[in-house]
Amino acid sequence: MTELMLHRGQSSPVSWQGLNYRLNEGVLAVPTFLYGEEVTTNLILPGESFHLPTGVSFTAAMLSKLTAVPEVDVASLEKQIGRMGVFSALHVFPGRKRIQILLAQLLDTPLADHHGDGSCTVAITHQDISALIHQIRESTSKILSDLHKEGHLEMGYRKLTVVNVQRWLEHLENE
Repeated sequence: MTELMLHRGQSSPVSWQGLNYRLNEGVLAVPTFLYGEEVTTNLILPGESFHLPTGVSFTAAMLSKLTAVPEVDVASLEKQIGRMGVFSALHVFPGRKRIQILLAQLLDTPLADHHGDGSCTVAITHQDISALIHQIRESTSKILSDLHKEGHLEMGYRKLTVVNVQRWLEHLENE
């Protein structure tokens, strides 16, 4: 099978509609418009398969590679449906809370690498986060810098490390 590739910000072409795909690498954002503004309603993550209906497109949040497949895996759809509720409501929160929720969602994906000390590194850039939550990169970087200063995050090249996953999730629930 031929591997297809989308670069960050590139939308799926019309010729891809009506087919099934498996995402091999990257993250795809499924957008919709709400009050004239584009918002991410779901993510498709590595290893998940999906159907691209006619009239619908997705946008690559980062360099993404996918392959056409004969059918969609039901378990992939269940995961995607579970995330839809979170992402469809994400736009109502302030920027800091959107980033916290997004990172919490990404902790349980192939983008995350959990460590024995309770920390977890997520392979994502400031620009990728900005694209997913529809916020300018400068605002995202400022919020991430604040979270770093507060001891919640460590920042590296094209990655963020949640210092204490349990504390991160508890903090998110209590806010």
